[in-house]
Amino acid sequence: MGCRMKEASIAAADLKDYKRAVDIYEAAGKADAGDSARRFNVKEHLFRAGLCRLCMSVHIDLLF
Repeated sequence: MGCRMKEASIAAADLKDYKRAVDIYEAAGKADAGDSARRFNVKEHLFRAGLCRLCMSVHIDLLF
């Protein structure tokens, strides 16, 4: 799962591919929700997905 989180952070920060980052973070959150040992990571994954969604809306607003 660590490689996917790194991929999401690179997609968001360097490539400005927020949609891809949102998909990765939300999938990680859903996967961790079913695991009792990793359920505490769910909040962080979904928070990061939410931040990426905000960046997507700001990016779209700046274009118009």
